Amino acid sequence: MDNASNCDSTADHLQRLIPSFRGQTSRSRCFPHTVNLIAKVAKRGRKRRRTNALDDPNSTGGPEHIITLEDGNENDELTPLEQELLDEEVNGLPQAEDESSGNSHEVEVEVDEAKEAHDREVVKSVHDKAIQTARNANITMSKSQELEALGLFPKVAGLARKLHDNTALQEVFEKTVIYLRGEDTHKRRLDRRVPTRWNSDFACLSAHLDFKDEVKLFTDQNKLPDYALTAAQWKLAEHLVPVLELFNELTNLFSKANVPLIYEVIPMLEKLEHALDRIYNAEDEPPVVRIATQAALQVVGKYYALTDDNEVYRIAIIMCPDKKLEWFEKTQTGMRTTVWKPSGSHSNAGMSPTKHCPLC
Repeated sequence: MDNASNCDSTADHLQRLIPSFRGQTSRSRCFPHTVNLIAKVAKRGRKRRRTNALDDPNSTGGPEHIITLEDGNENDELTPLEQELLDEEVNGLPQAEDESSGNSHEVEVEVDEAKEAHDREVVKSVHDKAIQTARNANITMSKSQELEALGLFPKVAGLARKLHDNTALQEVFEKTVIYLRGEDTHKRRLDRRVPTRWNSDFACLSAHLDFKDEVKLFTDQNKLPDYALTAAQWKLAEHLVPVLELFNELTNLFSKANVPLIYEVIPMLEKLEHALDRIYNAEDEPPVVRIATQAALQVVGKYYALTDDNEVYRIAIIMCPDKKLEWFEKTQTGMRTTVWKPSGSHSNAGMSPTKHCPLC
């Protein structure tokens, strides 16, 4: 099951219908969805405040509205294009191009409304806490850094979408790629962000960074300054791609048929947590990245704790020939234990006075 709350209700209801089903303790969670959720939290900008004509009693009407940074001033605002693209980033796109077939027509995208609602709520809930946690560790970002971060993905995803939607511009971009890289270059397109396709954020940003020279020349020569990244945004992209690659590797691994198995979930969560923790504590990382990583760590902690509800995860590790109890001894030094004290006349019949349970 994925992590939406309606799956909690399903597990509780099944327990009433099927006595052998133990409700939440028998529920396993979709690990790729958890990874995708952590990635969403890691790449989302700080909370935005939206104002529009309908909110202003003195407004004369009109479709224009701006998004400003929380506690910002009149100069801390996104451009109209950045705002439009950011709305799509937050709300998701209703359609997506059928890239796998090479067709340029739009196809319907299946969206699980319950899962999307759950994801939005989780993403929204952790950021204020992450910002405060980082602030307590003297990790803060300026208003200009916040603004640069908010504008990064809208520009990157927006340019890729514009090229996909405009054949003439796509041809010009391909000519730019050939001009700089030669005729032998096979990849000549920017990857497009598709909300329902896990890892498309990584692919989109990674391709944009790979085509850095081509994108800069293309936006300059074709009068597309609204899509041009600033020097600070290019630098931020360079720091973000390795972070998103962590989630890309995990999702690709769990998308393969038959592998990995359930005993690998907790070790992979451990590995992800340690990698994110290193980034958060790296003083050479931009504050934006460190704060985003703190938010991701909070989601990792939340869903790691939820694995305690189902003992199958740890039983599977114990039954794995190359892990067994030794894995817990090496990695779970702060593990909680339950002490069993035998009672009765047979308490010393070949038994140790106390035993420790690694599953508790």
